[in-house]
Order: sequence, then structure tokens, then C-alpha cells
Amino acid sequence: MKTTLILGSTVIDMIVRVPHLPVTQEDINTRSMTMALGGCSYNAARMLRLFQLPLFHCSPTGDGVFGQLTEKLLREEGLSPVFINPWRGIWLL
Repeated sequence: MKTTLILGSTVIDMIVRVPHLPVTQEDINTRSMTMALGGCSYNAARMLRLFQLPLFHCSPTGDGVFGQLTEKLLREEGLSPVFINPWRGIWLL
């Protein structure tokens, strides 16, 4: 079976729970906030992995806190190599 190359973004989705959708100029308090991996390339790669299909995932990450978290979570799911921005000195892992 051929390997699928996936190029695109992986992001950290911020999921905020609120009691209701606010109306214009309404302030409401959040009930909770969680983070999860998201983005077009991550979603596609995750589906291919669930179906146990061969893939090669390349997605840019930054060198800040969220970039490092994205890279860590991708590696925990076995979705590497990851394309990392060149100013970190690493191109392809």
C-alpha cells in the first residue's frame, strides 16, 4: 500500500465551556477550558492512523510554549516526523 504524505497545520484548539452563547456586549464566565490537538493535517493524519493506513506527517510547529506542546503531543501519538521551523536549527526529524 502506498504511503500518504500529509502537509498542513497542526494547532492547539482551546475548548471553552460557557453556560450559553453570549449576546452582543455580554460578559459571561467560562465554566472550564481545555486544550486538544487540532488542525487540518493533524485531523487527516489521525484518521489515517485510526484506519491503520501508512502515512508521512509533516506539519510546522513554532518554538514557543504551544509549539513545544504540539510537538510533544504529536510524538506521543506517534505522528512524526514533524517539520520544525528553521530558526530552531532542526528541519526534519
